[in-house]
Amino acid sequence: MDSDWESYHQTRSSNGDGSDSAAQFQRLTGQISTNIQTINQYVQQMQRMVGQLGTPQDSEELRHRLHDIQHETHEVSQKTSQMLKDLNDLPNEQRQWKLQRERLTNELMVVLNNFQSAQRQAVEKEKASIKRVRAANSAYGADQQPSYDSEPSRGQQQRQLQVEQNVDLQAIKERQQALSQLESDITDVNQIFKDLALMVHEQGEIVDSIEANVDHAVVHVEQGASNVQRAAHYQAASRRKKVCLLIFFVMAILILILFIWLWTNSPNSDQPCGEWCVAARSLVQVLVPVVSNVLLTVVC
Repeated sequence: MDSDWESYHQTRSSNGDGSDSAAQFQRLTGQISTNIQTINQYVQQMQRMVGQLGTPQDSEELRHRLHDIQHETHEVSQKTSQMLKDLNDLPNEQRQWKLQRERLTNELMVVLNNFQSAQRQAVEKEKASIKRVRAANSAYGADQQPSYDSEPSRGQQQRQLQVEQNVDLQAIKERQQALSQLESDITDVNQIFKDLALMVHEQGEIVDSIEANVDHAVVHVEQGASNVQRAAHYQAASRRKKVCLLIFFVMAILILILFIWLWTNSPNSDQPCGEWCVAARSLVQVLVPVVSNVLLTVVC
């Protein structure tokens, strides 16, 4: 575990510039997942050992093993919490990253809750054990008052009683130290819980901010698209009006030219106008108002 922690620090320092955040994310999530499994295994062992305290299977060796595995679990928990903090410091490049962070945070909180429960059970068992040893030591001392039948016998009984009392006092001292360490580790786990809760809260605020920005962006995009559509509609209408006006003026000029030509060739002029001229003049008189009305209708 120490070698993994050193490797993690090397990885963290080598990727501090964020140039390889995807690879760093994968390494961190892998290490955190492994540590969570390790903590879960340690907690299961602790629960079995705590269940043996105060039973015929209880022994000093069992208590030493319980103390060691509890301390190791505490160390791994602190390291994993730090890794999770570093994981949260990475940028939110993908939605999958956010989901994976949330999953790992929830899994760590579950195993830490089980760990803290086992710690508290161990504290209660240690307190009860210390009380029993003290009570037994006091009762034994009262029952083993030396007799005064002979001086050698009295001295031997006193020495034996002193040795047994010293052994009990040493056991009480060791259990009190283990109890103090347990209570200190419980306090540390409480702090880890607070840090995790703070990370979850901050991550929620970041997600809310991102979602709000996305919503605003969607609104702006929709407004922009609507404005573009209106502009395209106005531009097409303007272009259509220009074309119609151009056609109108061209037709007006052509009709005017034709009208002038026919007028100059009217019967009142020096040159006679045939039947086709009269028919053309009548046609122009009919078409001029019709074409004018149609073009004005299209333009307007």
